[in-house]
Amino acid sequence: MALDIEDIARLLAGNSDPIPVGKIVNQARSHLSQKANVILLSTETARHILVKHGDHMEPSTMLLLPEALRMGLWIADRPLWCRVSFEEKRTGVRYIAAIKATKCKRELFVGTFHRSQKGQTKSVISRGNVLRNHL
Repeated sequence: MALDIEDIARLLAGNSDPIPVGKIVNQARSHLSQKANVILLSTETARHILVKHGDHMEPSTMLLLPEALRMGLWIADRPLWCRVSFEEKRTGVRYIAAIKATKCKRELFVGTFHRSQKGQTKSVISRGNVLRNHL
């Protein structure tokens, strides 16, 4: 899925419906009880990412989301949630995305996306189940 800086700018300005940023991997479908394929990024989450993680996240960093969802390590977390761990090859920086299913299980949303802290992926794996390894 293509995501560009204009998409992010529209979200941050509140001038866009949620935008598709990726697809659910088959291995996560049963954990999330999902029929939906598309993962959405909402205005609220885009703003949350910059407010809570703005010391290390910029709007342009969110452009990594499609690659992270496509190539990352998927981990079953609590019910209706998955974590995706992703290492950007160019910089070696590791990121974590949280994917949540709505209670009615009809839609999937990014819950957060940020740089991971040392040992964070290992900690998430110890509490959950690996659904799909990195590609």
